[in-house]
Amino acid sequence: MSKHEHSKSPGIENELGRDTARGRAAGEPPPPRLTARELEVLSWLARGKSGGEISLILGVSVPTVRIHIRSIFRKLEAVNIPHAVARAFCIGIF
Repeated sequence: MSKHEHSKSPGIENELGRDTARGRAAGEPPPPRLTARELEVLSWLARGKSGGEISLILGVSVPTVRIHIRSIFRKLEAVNIPHAVARAFCIGIF
């Protein structure tokens, strides 16, 4: 084996402190739990829909959609929609 090749034993992720089931570092908190409605809103946001469009799709008011978006931002520690979508992908929500 050359110096550039690395042997990887089956349990190396655990040896490195990784939770192989979730890909998290050992001791890292689990991803935030979003409600079914928050997941639905986030899914539409990821597809590029506006708050107004989402309100029509879901049959709720725009202020209700905004409440869900604020909750998503808080739970994902995101500052805007692209950040929330990126965080969702990074932590395995999508």
